Amino acid sequence: AHARGHNLRSIGIAIAGNYHENELPIEARNLLVEQLARICKRHKLPADRATIRYHRELSGASTLCPGKHIIKQFEQIVGDVNALL
Repeated sequence: AHARGHNLRSIGIAIAGNYHENELPIEARNLLVEQLARICKRHKLPADRATIRYHRELSGASTLCPGKHIIKQFEQIVGDVNALL
């Protein structure tokens, strides 16, 4: 289970680390983009912010996840996913 109340209709991706305190390594960022693109393609999902969301955005979530250093680049991450499709 990755997000209480959302597990039946979502796919979760875990990124190990504290990205509220630390920057996301470029290698991890690239893997995240690639994995998101694979999921969107496999399930015929649009690569947009309505579809690709982070844990803190989900109703009932009380967390810092995924951390401010991922959140600040999230729009660009989604854009990069879209560019791969």
